[in-house]
Amino acid sequence: MDLHTTLGAIYQRTRPRIIAALLRRYGDKTLAEDALQEAVTRAYTLWPESGMPANPETWLFVTAKNQLIDALRKHHKEVLLTEESLNVWAEPDLLYNSDTLRLFFICSDPLLSQPQQITLALNVLAGIPSSSLARAFLVSETAMEKRLSRAKLTAHQLALNTDTPFIDPRRLDAVQGMLYLLFTEGYNAASSPLTNKISFSDEAITLTRDLLSLLPGNNEIQSLLALMLFTQSRRNARFSGRKPVPLDEQDRTLWDQRMITEATALVTQLTRTSPPGYYQLQACISGAHSTANSAEATDWNDILFLYNALYQLHPTPVVALNRAVATAHVHGAQKALEELAGLQASLSLYQYFHSTRAHLLKRAGQHPQAIDAFRHAYALSQQDWERDYIEQEIRGLEKKRKK
Repeated sequence: MDLHTTLGAIYQRTRPRIIAALLRRYGDKTLAEDALQEAVTRAYTLWPESGMPANPETWLFVTAKNQLIDALRKHHKEVLLTEESLNVWAEPDLLYNSDTLRLFFICSDPLLSQPQQITLALNVLAGIPSSSLARAFLVSETAMEKRLSRAKLTAHQLALNTDTPFIDPRRLDAVQGMLYLLFTEGYNAASSPLTNKISFSDEAITLTRDLLSLLPGNNEIQSLLALMLFTQSRRNARFSGRKPVPLDEQDRTLWDQRMITEATALVTQLTRTSPPGYYQLQACISGAHSTANSAEATDWNDILFLYNALYQLHPTPVVALNRAVATAHVHGAQKALEELAGLQASLSLYQYFHSTRAHLLKRAGQHPQAIDAFRHAYALSQQDWERDYIEQEIRGLEKKRKK
């Protein structure tokens, strides 16, 4: 792996902790981001000649911290170099035992709207680009950039307090949303055949464990951790070379049984004192896939039942789209396509709506329409490996038409 790729991977996995640690000690988000960028720039200059440090993450933190101190002095701000400030990297926040988790709670200020809370935290702290956030929230990249600008302006106008907040239940839903989107972004990146790095998905699992240790017995946090583990267990089977492998064709011997066992135990241990929540239902759906011995043994009737319950609780277009896949397995592709017809307007910019619809049309024998749907998905794809896969599907269908 070349230096550019290696440093990029180190920066991605270390950024949340460095930004969070600097912000806890010095309280200036903009200067913290600028200082880290300067540290990365220096690494690109110095490491090719001097070699990579034994602990590159600590090198980046110390360099960024020194840069930030210099910047504060230039702004005529007093810098108190206490023993705590020197050890801020090694000693996390005492209440949360994680600077990153602490900062998620800070960004979840009730004075911000929940979309503002989540986009602000993931963009500023984790550095997730606006294009990825736009896909997650089903809006255009331009709309997401405007949302981020408004969120940053609002946070500035509200003088967002960077003191450690108490674990406020009003902030918990937003923090769980941040963790799940952080996991999803990392899972998709780490599963790509073009990457070889520790991803945000690993960090999200660690942070969710930390959150569960703060609030033991919380059904939704426990379910979120189970959902992540079920999903992460299948990561190594998602690709064969550059080609993505559908779930029902994956080599299940590559699935991480240790994670599946832990996730199953977490779901089994959930208390039954209240109706199942958003993450509990998703964990049960993912568990139904992960614990089936084969694709043929998958209980699609149970999965459809769970999706119906999830849609009643959270009636969003994406939930309806996923439910349609279960419908296809239980009632046939044509019935699923009828369900998708009502989602066209709301999911027109969502790549996976068009690719799902294309597969259902292919399954229903409607090959010309399937080709058209695959082309829509191709136009919205931002990954080369996805485009390669879609092109292969189109070529296969075109060959069938010529016969």
